Amino acid sequence: MTKKRIVCNKIIGDSGIVDKFETVPFEKAIKLQNEQTLALLKEKWKIELAQRKKEWDENPGWPAKLVTTSFKLNGIDYILNSVDLGYTDGGFDQGFMESVQGYLRGDLEAGGATDVYNDGFID
Repeated sequence: MTKKRIVCNKIIGDSGIVDKFETVPFEKAIKLQNEQTLALLKEKWKIELAQRKKEWDENPGWPAKLVTTSFKLNGIDYILNSVDLGYTDGGFDQGFMESVQGYLRGDLEAGGATDVYNDGFID
């Protein structure tokens, strides 16, 4: 893989700061970017799904098991489960995740994810 880098040819202000820059390999930069993207999405989901989760807990729809959402982000494979979203690994929390997988898929694809696949089994 070809190494990529960003070069800035004009320094404004203290040019001594250039000595503090660290070169980051392209692959590491992509992983860091992915981690930031996923952290932002998880925080978004925590906020936006809070009311739906509360309603679900009051009247759970169904228990499920082995619920996952897998995808590629910038060529790296990821798998999310209910624990990754801040819920338990219990059947009804997995059922909730299964009920919102379409919503998760939309956000993941909007964030650049490809090959999004939702999986799960009603318990």
